[in-house]
Amino acid sequence: MAFGDAFRSAYGRGEQYRSFGLADRSRLEGIVPPFLLELWDTDGWAGYRDGLLWTVDPQQFEPIVALWNLPGAPVAMVARTAFGTLYMLRRFEIEGGGTGVAVVSLDPHTGDYKVVGPTAERFLTKRLADRAYIENVLGEPAVKRAARDVGPLAWDEMYGYEPALALGGSGTPETVRRYKLPEHQLLLSQLVEAKVRLL
Repeated sequence: MAFGDAFRSAYGRGEQYRSFGLADRSRLEGIVPPFLLELWDTDGWAGYRDGLLWTVDPQQFEPIVALWNLPGAPVAMVARTAFGTLYMLRRFEIEGGGTGVAVVSLDPHTGDYKVVGPTAERFLTKRLADRAYIENVLGEPAVKRAARDVGPLAWDEMYGYEPALALGGSGTPETVRRYKLPEHQLLLSQLVEAKVRLL
């Protein structure tokens, strides 16, 4: 089964920064849904649309998720954006029995923590591919400008602001900088507290 026609149409094949082998599949089976394993089988862990969206190894990013002390501990981080928004899977109980998997996001600049995809497969294969979502939520125009102004991202980098929004930064395009992702997430987690937002 393909990952999703809508996703492929919008993103194409990712630019791999790390391969995904049998050992990776074995350790992540049962932690992430099969459709994600299939994507990683094909693309490895990769960046899409010139660094707009990145898939990640959930176990490698556990320390970053832990920095934020999130309520209702997410199962696994599976993707992140150029500006460092984290996309994580979270299990929930279904009325009448069983469990489902939703997608929650954390904006590290504001601390907003919310459910963005009540159904993980639909969100990751279709909603992320929606043109309006790519432009307005993932912020592709801002990412393109940042890449032009301060350079494209490496797999372990993110865009942020100087000064950070929590320190009174304006968040204007002129204040965008390129940072190492782990270090900048650590800094932001010390400045901003995660806040649950209802849809």
